[in-house]
This record gives sequence, structure tokens and C-alpha cells, in this order.
Amino acid sequence: MRIAAMPILEALDMPESLYRQLAVSAKLAHRSMAQQAMVALQSALAVPSAERRAALFARLQADDRRFDQAKPAPEMLIRADRER
Repeated sequence: MRIAAMPILEALDMPESLYRQLAVSAKLAHRSMAQQAMVALQSALAVPSAERRAALFARLQADDRRFDQAKPAPEMLIRADRER
């Protein structure tokens, strides 16, 4: 009888901040680091990148704080700075 081996993924040279973020999210979700890494990978790969970008742009456009028309244009700020 032959037992199928599960694929293994090893992450080398992981930034410390990313490791800590994964550890915190694993602890909050009561998961192991491996389980949390699987959940994060599954959610990141679940939506095709084109759809993910379109959803991000839609959220940014809906956020009025990012596209406030009352703010001066960058050109006007540069011109004012040069004239000081």
C-alpha cells in the first residue's frame, strides 16, 4: 500500500514583520502558523488578480476621503512652494 505525500512549502528569508503579522493573526484565529499560512494563501489566490484590482479601484473611488475635490491640485501646491 502506498501513501500519498502532501506537498510541502518552506518559506525562507521571510521578513520579521511578516512573520510577526502571521503569528498574531494565527493566535487570534486559534490556528497554527501552518494553518494560518494556508488560510492566507487560499484567500489571496481565491480571486483572480484582475477582479481583485477592479474591486480595489471601486472601493477607492467610493471612499470620498481619497478623492476630495476641495483639496488644491498638486501643481498649485508646487507653484506656491516655488513662489515662497
